[in-house]
Amino acid sequence: MHVGTDISDALPEAIRQNKKKSNLFGNGYENGGRVTTGCSQKGRIWSYRIAYDLAEWIEWCHRVGAKLVDETISTEQVFSGVILPRPLTERPKLVPVVIEWPEEFLLRSEDVIRIEIDGEAVPLYEASLDILDFTDDGPIRFRVTAGAKLADYQVRFRGESVEFERERGFEAFVLTNRRRRSLTEWFRRETPVIRFANGASLEHNELYELPPTPDRRPFDRDRIETLDWSGINLRKESQTTAKHPDSIQRRVIETVLAPAYDPHFEIVFDDDGAGEAADIVCVRVVGNRVLVHLYHCKFSKDATAGARVDDLYAVCGQAQRSIHWRGDVEALLRHLRHRDELRRKAAAKAGTAYVTRFERGDANTVQAILRKLPHLVPEFRIFVVQPGLSRAKAITSQLELLAGTEAYLKETFGIAMTVYASQ
Repeated sequence: MHVGTDISDALPEAIRQNKKKSNLFGNGYENGGRVTTGCSQKGRIWSYRIAYDLAEWIEWCHRVGAKLVDETISTEQVFSGVILPRPLTERPKLVPVVIEWPEEFLLRSEDVIRIEIDGEAVPLYEASLDILDFTDDGPIRFRVTAGAKLADYQVRFRGESVEFERERGFEAFVLTNRRRRSLTEWFRRETPVIRFANGASLEHNELYELPPTPDRRPFDRDRIETLDWSGINLRKESQTTAKHPDSIQRRVIETVLAPAYDPHFEIVFDDDGAGEAADIVCVRVVGNRVLVHLYHCKFSKDATAGARVDDLYAVCGQAQRSIHWRGDVEALLRHLRHRDELRRKAAAKAGTAYVTRFERGDANTVQAILRKLPHLVPEFRIFVVQPGLSRAKAITSQLELLAGTEAYLKETFGIAMTVYASQ
């Protein structure tokens, strides 16, 4: 059986020499969700997915069986789309755009894991993990935020191992019901994923690079949509509780709240801040579908729109990081309720006025959608909002970054992407 980095060399060799292996196992995406498939030399096929009843298991058997008898699927080309990891001993010359919590974190309830820095502990959904430097050289640096406390780290390559070392200041800890471990120790056991501008990803010391595809082209500039940014400070991203009218986020909220905006959302939610799903989360039920739109906003590095690729790294990274919500809409809706309740409690503790995160709808609206959710099909769209990007002036590196982000959204969870920018 081939597993891990062993696959990189052994699998192509086995294919060339017609060698046999007892088992093969892989994971990937299909029809907007994660899939796992294993097979044995004797013909057994299995998945780690859980069938909650006999009907679901039979449906899975029918889908797998249809592929087995499909003569258009070439067994000789079955590995052509497989991404094989390449082991590294030093950091790749690539620009990191996002670092994600380990998948094992995301599979747990948001309440189970807490992040602690200098005595301040917050639930995972209130903590954030962010790349600090969008460069292709020097150490890969990232920041952990828990409430008002910060801890900076960097990724160090040491031979075949990778360490996540505290850079300076406070240390972050991961708390569960059973134990308290340093972030460095925890990341040795459950490593985060670092994604790069070219679509590659790094897990521990293994780099997964997308195979070159001749049909992948830069993002079509004619597909970039423009909003009216008059009166908006392009350097001011968040509306905050003051609801600043000259902020980027406020302009987008006003756009989606407008009566003419389609669709007319039942929930428009300001989720801005550490641990956000997106800056703005919008939800509506239409027939047997639940529409979820995630808007990621980013301030411009300059007061006017232009062709700065640096303006896109962070917001494209945020868009990529948010795809995991597609796999658990229930968790997303509960996350919204958590976030608003946390703001209410914080206002009460500080003795300040409570400003709800709900721009439209409320906790009762969330509960009503939760009751319908088992019978609804999720349909997601992610928005990259950067008024510092000029549609007319956009350069190839910007369009390639947008194309890579869109490809990742589509090829994993089948999520559509829209870009909002300036003229």
